[in-house]
Amino acid sequence: MQFVAPIIFLGLLGGLYASSYYLNLKTPKPEGCEDLDVSCGSCSISSCGLHPSNKEIIGEVKS
Repeated sequence: MQFVAPIIFLGLLGGLYASSYYLNLKTPKPEGCEDLDVSCGSCSISSCGLHPSNKEIIGEVKS
């Protein structure tokens, strides 16, 4: 009986995560945010899709 409460708690957390993920997928993007092209040059996050070093790679993949 001691380990039933943590299992129920983890199940509730998993259900909350799954339902919020599902609802987030169903939420439409706001108007004007469909095709954003931000010219960033000061960001040091190289894994960002908008980083200038990744635009060359994305251009090669699209062609």
